[in-house]
Amino acid sequence: MRMTRIIPAIALSLLLAAPAFAHPKLKAADPAVDSTGPAPSTLSLSFSEKLTPGTATVTLEARRLVLE
Repeated sequence: MRMTRIIPAIALSLLLAAPAFAHPKLKAADPAVDSTGPAPSTLSLSFSEKLTPGTATVTLEARRLVLE
């Protein structure tokens, strides 16, 4: 009897959690991800779906910085 309640509860929780896995994915970037070279004047990012304002962040990470 207990198993007949647990299995539907687990199935329902998995169905309700499914939208949490639907995050936009980075499709393309210019310059390319992990590319090296001189600093670009612009950065272009394309995602798998429209981003929601206020919920997306972009972090630029410099592994090597040259000061002249």
